[in-house]
Amino acid sequence: MQYEWLYALIVLCAVAAITPGPNNFVVLSGSIRKWIRRTLPEYLGICLWFPFMVFALSLISSYVWIELLEKLTFIKYFGIAFLLYLAYKIFKSEKTDKNSISPVKETNFLEMFLFQWMNPKAWAMIMSTITLVWVEYLYLPAIIFSLVIFLAVWIWLLLWDFIWKQVLGTKYEIYINKAMAVLLILSVYFMI
Repeated sequence: MQYEWLYALIVLCAVAAITPGPNNFVVLSGSIRKWIRRTLPEYLGICLWFPFMVFALSLISSYVWIELLEKLTFIKYFGIAFLLYLAYKIFKSEKTDKNSISPVKETNFLEMFLFQWMNPKAWAMIMSTITLVWVEYLYLPAIIFSLVIFLAVWIWLLLWDFIWKQVLGTKYEIYINKAMAVLLILSVYFMI
């Protein structure tokens, strides 16, 4: 594995973890409703269960798809195409309507395990990262997500007031989305 792939994978994992999605909105909503201390079970649930899910799916794919991944290079290009589509969607996204964000039910650490398996962004993130690495390196997405997700979700947890008042629903949200989309495109560049 060349270092360019590793850089691309790190950028992809970081961008995927920090951009708005169900996990980040659960923490944001929880911290707004019940403050940070009472949101820690959800935070830890996301930060521990999501990398576990990445590892589990990587392990399964290494046994089930090992021959398929080695023979079918189109999976790599499908992953690249998906990332470019995702970058396009992020780049073109509009401001968030704060009134459309529904309150999230209080969850605990174990419920966050189930939440990960029902989270469409989690599946997209995992499948994108798994298809970008060769079979020998399928453990890397789980390790990288384990490192970046704590910081990414912590930012949403700590900066809830700032994000809610100053970013969501403003022009700054659009600027941040455009920057994230460009970073995602740059991560694709390193894969080619």
